[in-house]
Amino acid sequence: MMTNTHVSDGVEFAGVISNPQPRQMRKGRGKTRGFSIQKKCKNNPNGKLEVIIPPDRTVVVGPGANNFVTELSVTIDQNAKHDIKTWKKVSNLAKERIVAHMLDAFEIPDMQHTRDTILHTANN
Repeated sequence: MMTNTHVSDGVEFAGVISNPQPRQMRKGRGKTRGFSIQKKCKNNPNGKLEVIIPPDRTVVVGPGANNFVTELSVTIDQNAKHDIKTWKKVSNLAKERIVAHMLDAFEIPDMQHTRDTILHTANN
């Protein structure tokens, strides 16, 4: 803190000079919008990314797993209400929209196990 002493007509004045600094933006990655995944989809012949869901596990594996999770998080952000705190309170309609979008975006079979895997990953 800087102080300034000013003498005027024999009267001393001690005041604090306040220099408010302009607010600086925090540096960070920001909110993902999924543009890189959309670009990758356009480069594929069928417009879908490939992922692997093992029949004995409810998790996505392989080279497209990170893309799957990123696209799922973007889809959840777009379809689920923001004031809901737990996954159980997300409406079934929103869950169906999320599953339908993921089935359209990725080359995965439309089976109950696949749907359960998508919802399990979204819950996490």
